[in-house]
Amino acid sequence: MTRFASLRSLGTVVAVLGLSSLGLLGGACSSSTPDESDAEHLGSADSALTDAQCDYFDVNGKIQICHHTGSAKHPYTIIRTSVQACADAFAAHAGDYVTSTDPTSPLYDPTCQGGGCLPAGAPSDATLPCCDGLVSQNGTCTDPCDADPCQNGGSCAANSTGYTCACPAGFTGTNCQINIDECENNPCLHGSCTDGVNSYTCACDPGWTGKDCDTPTCVPTTCAAQGATCGTLSDGCGGTLDCGSCGAGSTCEDGTCQPSGPVCPCDALPGWLDFNVSGTQCINYSGQISSVYLYLKDTGSSRGIFVQSAIEESPGTPGGPAMCGVVGPNNVGNAFINLDTQDQLEACVQSLSVVSTAGGVPCP
Repeated sequence: MTRFASLRSLGTVVAVLGLSSLGLLGGACSSSTPDESDAEHLGSADSALTDAQCDYFDVNGKIQICHHTGSAKHPYTIIRTSVQACADAFAAHAGDYVTSTDPTSPLYDPTCQGGGCLPAGAPSDATLPCCDGLVSQNGTCTDPCDADPCQNGGSCAANSTGYTCACPAGFTGTNCQINIDECENNPCLHGSCTDGVNSYTCACDPGWTGKDCDTPTCVPTTCAAQGATCGTLSDGCGGTLDCGSCGAGSTCEDGTCQPSGPVCPCDALPGWLDFNVSGTQCINYSGQISSVYLYLKDTGSSRGIFVQSAIEESPGTPGGPAMCGVVGPNNVGNAFINLDTQDQLEACVQSLSVVSTAGGVPCP
């Protein structure tokens, strides 16, 4: 049979008012009513010691009891009695409860002020509470944390109704049995989320990086950053930027709109500006708009391009028309276009500048 740890026995039996134990029992169970101060003591009129406690706290056949006398002046006194007497009489007497005068005992209550408590494994009833950290379950004071109900590293603390679990970060639930889903709020902005314990990891979509896949791996440039207001440019990340177009009278040059200049009609002729100047070829160019003749000489055959302005042959005498064109080999397949304005003439001379400054040798 399980017993509580040894209680220090009293040296003598405390007698009340010189009465025998039998007389004391009779007086204790009299119909007199205790005063209001009795309510401060744990043994109340509707509670009683149990047989199970008489047996559990047996030390060498004896047990100490705080006996409820019913006296207004001395409502309680300590009695050391036999286990049998405890079971036969005191267990049926409302207000009596087990006690101890041993300071090391959880039952320690030398003045019967209700200061003791029932240890783990003791039968529980209404006369005394279970000690801190214990609860009454199935008539016995037990530590609900003995069964380690808290999972995943949670810590257990007993309370008046059972226990509570303090869960580590990442877990919740009565027994810390639930792993909190850190992916529930979709933290990965451009990727997929994998839940961990108090953590998550993101697998980022192509083109994104960072803990939450919120940083592009390449930051594309902008039209403004490149100073462009027109045309199509690279964004630096494999894409293109549409920077807009120019209005009437302007053309887009290197990302900016520039005023449109006159156009040489010969730019559309096949062969215009297709000639390359090299060592055995020659080039004639007067350097003046009034007389421009550019051609390439090859094995005695003239071929090339030219621009001729309308000049006076003599004062007051009109000259020939301003023209541009392409001279074919041996003057076959010639194509000429009249230039109607000085702007067109200058535009055609300008279009020859690349060829005329290319370094050819003068023709004889």
